[in-house]
This record gives sequence, C-alpha cells and structure tokens, in this order.
Amino acid sequence: MAPMRRCNAVMYSIPDTGLLYFNVKINDGYVVGMIDTGASHSFISDVVGDQVGLKLIQGGSSMKAVNTAPIP
Repeated sequence: MAPMRRCNAVMYSIPDTGLLYFNVKINDGYVVGMIDTGASHSFISDVVGDQVGLKLIQGGSSMKAVNTAPIP
C-alpha cells in the first residue's frame, strides 16, 4: 500500500525522455529531484546543498567520470 501512495508524489514527467521529477524535502527546504531507478549513486550540487543546509564532509572514496581522471 505504501508504494502506491508514493506514486502520487510525482509532479511531472518529460515526455521525450520519460524522466520523472518530484519534490524532495531536505532539512527544512524543498528541491526538485529526478527518479533514476538504475543509478548506483545520488548527487546534489554544491549550490543546492548550501540552500538546504547540508554540510560537506571528507569521504574515503573517489569518483571517476567517463574520459576523466579519478577525483578523490
């Protein structure tokens, strides 16, 4: 029953791409998020993180995008 209720949270989709967007509450702020069921990680920009009061902490892993050097 709970997953059915959550489906009603979808705000809109873009027909050409089929991407689904919805409101996400982070701390006391709201941002628009995209549903990507195949993603292994989630990302948020520095600007949006600052707007909703997230603090950046040092992690122990690195990230590598296509055709780039790894970023610690």
